Amino acid sequence: MELIPIFSNELEQEAETTREFLSLVPEDKFDWKPHEKSMSMKELTIHIAEIPSWTMRNGDQVLMVMPKHAVIRHALNQITHHQA
Repeated sequence: MELIPIFSNELEQEAETTREFLSLVPEDKFDWKPHEKSMSMKELTIHIAEIPSWTMRNGDQVLMVMPKHAVIRHALNQITHHQA
């Protein structure tokens, strides 16, 4: 099974959904938070953009080690999670 085409197609679908979602947010609302404990739209956008290089660690302490394909899958799930 070729994993790259599978992940590439899924990433493209998620990227399109994310682009559509972000295009609906007026630029003057990037500081908006639905709750005081929530990320702002700007912080959330940056978080989504950085997800593919995200490492699960606490300082120097590594919290989770996963195979590369599992890390990519987790990142894609995080994109969907944060769109909600």
